[in-house]
Amino acid sequence: MSANVSNASASASSPLPASRPTRHESHRASMLITAGNSLLTCSVIMLLATIFIAYVIPEQVTLKVQIISHISMLIFATGLKFGYILRLTGQHRLKQIHQRQLATEKLRQKKNHYGLCNA
Repeated sequence: MSANVSNASASASSPLPASRPTRHESHRASMLITAGNSLLTCSVIMLLATIFIAYVIPEQVTLKVQIISHISMLIFATGLKFGYILRLTGQHRLKQIHQRQLATEKLRQKKNHYGLCNA
């Protein structure tokens, strides 16, 4: 138990930020953005279709179809919001990864004031 506490305190006092972001983190953030974009696109298309059925041609469809289209509007509007949240989450994660990379690079340059090596 004390070994875990000492490791945590040692990493917290380190001048470098947390470890370099892995490709996995970037890939997950990109996947969130892709999923969000897909959900947004599908939700908008289906929402427009249900609005068309419910408000433009209601007299040409049965009452059952009208009820389903009104209920579907609520569902697809919620999907639109979830898609937007997924997209925002992915963008936020990519921003954090980028900021961490910039901070690490800035600290490396600061430590390497002789300009000998950037590794």
